[in-house]
Amino acid sequence: MMYRPYHRPRRRVRVFVVLIILVVVAAAAAFARSYKRWEGQSPEVMFDRDFKALGRAPVLSLTIQDPGTGLRHVNIRLKQKDQDVVLADEELNRDASKTYDVGKLITDKYKIQDGPASINVSVSDYAFRNMFKGNRTEVTKDFAFYVSPPRLEVLEGQHYINQGGS
Repeated sequence: MMYRPYHRPRRRVRVFVVLIILVVVAAAAAFARSYKRWEGQSPEVMFDRDFKALGRAPVLSLTIQDPGTGLRHVNIRLKQKDQDVVLADEELNRDASKTYDVGKLITDKYKIQDGPASINVSVSDYAFRNMFKGNRTEVTKDFAFYVSPPRLEVLEGQHYINQGGS
């Protein structure tokens, strides 16, 4: 009996090479089509002013924006003492920017108390980064609520009042 070496059929090899080429071309086309969605710029969070204290009727607004792929989800929380209040939690539909009246949200959803507090803002966009969860920005701002008006006291018992004096 004569020994014949095993030869692979060339047809199978060619089909396999063509399949690999098609997969590579399809992957390149998909990446080229979705290139802008892979952007790495995180959403921006901006308060209208810098603040260290807020009063009984706070005036504060917050603007979030993502000009790249658009905003996906926003979560705004207020933490004070042992309370954690959700001021806003919403899914957005690719909005480029959105403004919140944080002062109104606080007065509507929380009974303000004197003392330290913090606002936590979490925003994500529609980018394909981070396993398709998008770019994410988290900002925490510590401040204090001052609800009671300042009190005045007399420190000395004797007073000399002169016209024009202070």
